[in-house]
Amino acid sequence: VGLYSILAQLNGVKRDNNKLLVLFGWDGVFTSTDEKRLVMEFLKTKQIDFIEDSIYDWSLSQGHETTSTNHPCEDGYKAYAHDVLVPKLKDLDWI
Repeated sequence: VGLYSILAQLNGVKRDNNKLLVLFGWDGVFTSTDEKRLVMEFLKTKQIDFIEDSIYDWSLSQGHETTSTNHPCEDGYKAYAHDVLVPKLKDLDWI
């Protein structure tokens, strides 16, 4: 599925739902930092909430280990949820 298709689907979901939060799994999925920036600009213009820090890259920057499949270990996911996701949800007044 191409990036354009994903963004179109997110835009459609947002039209029918007030609460939509986009998380990025890892920055390496983008062909460049410009591509991620353009995606974030699109999300902003469509009033789709997102967290800029990707789960994988944030976890690595915080010193968490990765698994053999190149995913954060459980501690990295938990830390991301606690330190990044929950504060964002509180800022949005969703919890």
